[in-house]
Amino acid sequence: MLNIVEEPITSMLGEPLNGFERHGIGHSSPSAMNMWADAPCAWISQYLYGNKGKFSAAAKAGVLVEEALVNILARGWTYEQAVIAASDAYNRFIAIGGTDTDRNRGEGLADMIGLALTELTPFGTPEFDRDGITGDVKQKKVEVTCKTNTFSIPIIGFIDFHFPKFGKIVDLKTTAKMPSSMSPAHLRQQAVYRQAFGNQEVCFLYVTPKKSQMFSPEGHKETLADIKTILTRQEKFLNLGDRELLRSIVPVSTDSFYWSGSEAVRRNLYGI
Repeated sequence: MLNIVEEPITSMLGEPLNGFERHGIGHSSPSAMNMWADAPCAWISQYLYGNKGKFSAAAKAGVLVEEALVNILARGWTYEQAVIAASDAYNRFIAIGGTDTDRNRGEGLADMIGLALTELTPFGTPEFDRDGITGDVKQKKVEVTCKTNTFSIPIIGFIDFHFPKFGKIVDLKTTAKMPSSMSPAHLRQQAVYRQAFGNQEVCFLYVTPKKSQMFSPEGHKETLADIKTILTRQEKFLNLGDRELLRSIVPVSTDSFYWSGSEAVRRNLYGI
């Protein structure tokens, strides 16, 4: 019979550590929460064992579309310059091992940049933070704290575009197919941003090569309650024992997209 009851681990002051502290987890984030909610096995692999997941071509395309928009809206680049830079970077990324799907996605970069630019241009120049050394623009950091009787943990995120004159925050999502509504994962992200900027509208701009659509649903307080539940259950799980014990008891979802390109890492860690 497996016994998972251990003596509580304490801090230097003799106070018991919560589950996050026990594993050196100083903060959470929307992406970390979503990974935990969807595939705890992948979360353990990344955050307790340091195994970084493979960066997909789809994710790379999204990053490059966003960078192109920042170049145009904040750095004075022309649309043509931004498209060339994004396309060149994407083609280098998929040069080895790229699939037909990856190459087709690259052909849609220019259209996605154009459609997103049309949506964002009416709001003028977005406001960014500045790098303390180079002075270049960078994403604004946001932080909210989840508190319970057992633990307190910051949730940190970074917003894509902030238009304070319009009271609007826009997060960009590139996708092959336009969704009919926001996913639970994106709603959690939106709820964190809404909580951090209580008087700002938080919109998610979805862009495909053919169309774009803004979503700005209400009800973020209910989503915040869901986030608290997720983190509470996670903290209790982390407090069961060390990472080897947690690795041995967590369910393994072999079909999760988080394992795409990292199947060997999963087999090495979990045996399946």
